[in-house]
Amino acid sequence: DGIVALVCDMPESPYIAALDLASGRELWRYAGRPECPYSKSGNSRTPIVKEWRGQPVLLAWGWDALEAYDLHTGNRMAGYLLGPQSGSDDKVASLISDGDRLFLAGPGKTCCLSFSRLMEQPVTPHSPLLWETDIDGANCASPVFAENMIFMVSDAGRAACLDSATGAILWQERLKGPHASSLVAAAG
Repeated sequence: DGIVALVCDMPESPYIAALDLASGRELWRYAGRPECPYSKSGNSRTPIVKEWRGQPVLLAWGWDALEAYDLHTGNRMAGYLLGPQSGSDDKVASLISDGDRLFLAGPGKTCCLSFSRLMEQPVTPHSPLLWETDIDGANCASPVFAENMIFMVSDAGRAACLDSATGAILWQERLKGPHASSLVAAAG
């Protein structure tokens, strides 16, 4: 919609801002993001945009929560507290999505949330959490979704594949050396 969203989750004064793509003019700024007392470098996770009832929604995964904002106004629409995460203080891996499912692969655990349940809170009595798996997962490298599986690699080089429906670990393999590059998938 001609908007560039910037998440600036630095340790002091974190915010999200939206800029007009054509002019660079700031459209809105949300300064209510939680601060993280233990990080020196900040949270660098790229947000994603999904549609909810015809409206674009910006999803931003912060220090300990996933939050949803109206892309056009910056109003906070929903949030889900995930709790603190292990690993280094550099949070970089982005969330990924497949339809209604949101996958958040972190350094200590990977979880799957229902986007519709997140957006319907507190109307629905059901938690948006569909499953959670303890695994040395992504910290810097963003995971990828392909053929109903989630592929990820840890900073230390542990590659893993999870079943997207259940979170079950299908396989893990130790790669040579550390890894920071995000994964991609191609046909097959």
